[in-house]
Amino acid sequence: MAVERPAEKVVLVPVLRLPSLVLLLGVVEVAHHLQPGFEVRPVFVVCTVVLLHELRYTLGLWPETSQDVRDLFVHAQVRFPAHNLVGPAVVNALSCRMRAEVRREGVLWVQEYARGVAATPLTEVGTATGSGTTIAFWPDADIFGATEFSFDGLEERFREVAFLNQSLEISLTDLRRPDESRSVRLRFPGGTRDFVDFLDGHAAASTPVDTIAFECEDPPMGGVVEVAFRWCSCPGERVQSFANSRPTVGGTHTVGFRDGMTAAVTAYAREQGLLTPTAPGFGAERIGEGLTAVVSVKLDRPEFEGSTRGVLGNSEVRDCVGQAVRDHLGRWLKEDQDRAAAVIGRIVQGARRD
Repeated sequence: MAVERPAEKVVLVPVLRLPSLVLLLGVVEVAHHLQPGFEVRPVFVVCTVVLLHELRYTLGLWPETSQDVRDLFVHAQVRFPAHNLVGPAVVNALSCRMRAEVRREGVLWVQEYARGVAATPLTEVGTATGSGTTIAFWPDADIFGATEFSFDGLEERFREVAFLNQSLEISLTDLRRPDESRSVRLRFPGGTRDFVDFLDGHAAASTPVDTIAFECEDPPMGGVVEVAFRWCSCPGERVQSFANSRPTVGGTHTVGFRDGMTAAVTAYAREQGLLTPTAPGFGAERIGEGLTAVVSVKLDRPEFEGSTRGVLGNSEVRDCVGQAVRDHLGRWLKEDQDRAAAVIGRIVQGARRD
């Protein structure tokens, strides 16, 4: 039976690449709307990104929201939400000029800003069809010095966001030079499983085992865990981690992932007599040899550490991710002895060589 495609929501999201910084203006806003509390599934979201010298991004509003239109403009004022998510406020603060338009209940509302401060009152300017919010902004050259937009940088980041949000499709088009236009369409229904395939590249064809992938909600953690991983013939370990769709350089989610991997593999090896009860378990480095993994958590209240906020610090995440990985990997190993033997045998042989 044919499945009716849900209504599309159009989003235009610009991002600046500066000499030493990639500013994800709007990307984090999209991720914010995909977090717990802003559930979009099974709604299919279409994000259309257009690069122009004058930049616009449009966020579709959920039809069932009861939020007053004036509240939408409050979020454009220069302030930082308590849950550390970046939204229109930062776009506004870093722009010499910004124009916000809201289409709501047949009315078009407009307000202009200059360097983070409202320059005009909220004004009803006419009628509108549909619903949505459009932000047009001009990056402040006094802050950035240069406002060069990188198609490659955008494509790389949007590909990550699309992998991490299965219900999201992103189309990126560069119209700055009509004779050199570029376009790419990004949608990955397999989510993190597709992400692992992408990271492995050509090595995926020679992968001896399946990809282990799961997603589960964990109330004690206050969010959702999504993990995909597999072993292949490539040397080394390739683990990428994310919190609320933003890249991290480590944290409690990756520590928990390795805890769960070590516990599941060691327990199975002891059950099969490959390790004696008194023998030390396998180390995380040995288990990680040839491993490709994506570890993603989406949390109601993420806590980040360090000056760059690249390390996830929520203490409860470690145990929750670790238990989820141990349970799923443990079941996967027991379901098929042949594929389990391919994984465990490789680890045992490597340990013996060490």
